Amino acid sequence: MSPVRQEEIWDEEAARRYDTPGTGIELSAPMV
Repeated sequence: MSPVRQEEIWDEEAARRYDTPGTGIELSAPMV
């Protein structure tokens, strides 16, 4: 398996973690 790009990983994580309302600021700081 090839290493996944950071952006792609963050994209999937964001879809799961930040599927809740009111996460405008959180989205600006991936992998805190």
